[in-house]
Amino acid sequence: MYSPRVGAGHTVLMSVQLPQGAAQRITTYADLTGQSRNDLVIGLLEMGLLMYLKAENAFLEAIRSLKPRVP
Repeated sequence: MYSPRVGAGHTVLMSVQLPQGAAQRITTYADLTGQSRNDLVIGLLEMGLLMYLKAENAFLEAIRSLKPRVP
């Protein structure tokens, strides 16, 4: 389960089912580093969300730059 930190008293749970290969790699990495699988999945989701938001902002800036300028 993924449970982001959304503030006191607010918990959001999300069930994540990974492909078998990805799940095995996460398990292996967790075993080698002593981290929990859940913490690793949370980190991956947070990194993916951050990359998505940065790309979205760049896209929106590009759109704004294309708006016709009034002379």
